[in-house]
Amino acid sequence: MGILEDNIAMGESSIYSKNQLRIRTKRRRKRTSIEARDKKLIRLYKEEKELRKRKYNLPMIDLSPPIQKGYKRFFVVREDVKRSKMGSFYENLLQKINTFQYSSTKIFKKKAKRKGKKVLVDIEQKLSVIYPHELKKLKLDERQLNCFEYKIVLEVLGKTIREKHFYEFKEPWRYVLRIRPNMIDKVKAFDSELEQRIAELDTILYENHKNNGRLIKMKGWSRYIYKNQERCINPLKNKSLNQIIKDFE
Repeated sequence: MGILEDNIAMGESSIYSKNQLRIRTKRRRKRTSIEARDKKLIRLYKEEKELRKRKYNLPMIDLSPPIQKGYKRFFVVREDVKRSKMGSFYENLLQKINTFQYSSTKIFKKKAKRKGKKVLVDIEQKLSVIYPHELKKLKLDERQLNCFEYKIVLEVLGKTIREKHFYEFKEPWRYVLRIRPNMIDKVKAFDSELEQRIAELDTILYENHKNNGRLIKMKGWSRYIYKNQERCINPLKNKSLNQIIKDFE
């Protein structure tokens, strides 16, 4: 019995030593390194997501005194309309369709080419249109909705054409533009260490194309794929010069 027990013990120890000293194949080593890299990317992505959440939740700080940052332009009710019986009605409606534009100067202009020359042209500003899915959120009553005209416009995006449905205000003349200083009385708190770490993670995850591509594949994010576009086929491709000349004869 003693000899049998010794042989069994020796067999177990030899199996243990073989498993302990087993050499991983090249394929296994490569797979392990890829898995380790993927785990690191996911860990960094979760960290970046959490840091952005912390940045978003930073409190607002009051500025005393407020500072001016350029100018803003917006719509107000015209004076004669404001003095009429419907003045309050159109003021309440304006809160739902008003738009704001900002500029460093009082002159709201932009550069544009006209006959080969760069000139300053006025920046167009209109009242906001209302899309069907916004009706419930804006809580427009029947009287307010009657002030709008339902329109369907064909929108061209490359070679894709789609219909755009919206409600447009019928009487924009009731409102006029006003320019006022853009005063800022509150700013978001700034954390320099938080911003630095977010910038480092953005460089690793998104500016590195290899890491970004791998992260997109693991998370299942969609890429910009343009479908329903006709491919431009070159009729002269894979043809010799003599064959091209014969085709044109």
